[in-house]
Amino acid sequence: MSDSFEQLGFVVKTLRKQRGWSQSQLAEMAGLDRTTLGMLERNDYTDIGIRKVQRVLELLGKKLLVANAGLPTLDDLLAAQTQGEAHE
Repeated sequence: MSDSFEQLGFVVKTLRKQRGWSQSQLAEMAGLDRTTLGMLERNDYTDIGIRKVQRVLELLGKKLLVANAGLPTLDDLLAAQTQGEAHE
């Protein structure tokens, strides 16, 4: 699991507390149950959909981003395999 994903719960909890909101208040604003928000803050993602996470983050002035992880894509791997076969 990436560091930023592991930090998600910490960030949500920190931002919520900075605003002076309880878990119940933020959960209500996001249309979630308080226990679901607590799970998110504890990095327990067993039953939390991406849309729920997105709603919470938007209320806290943040958003989810997709970023290049620096790993090769399937196309990269296939191209490297093809090049390797051509050199044999």
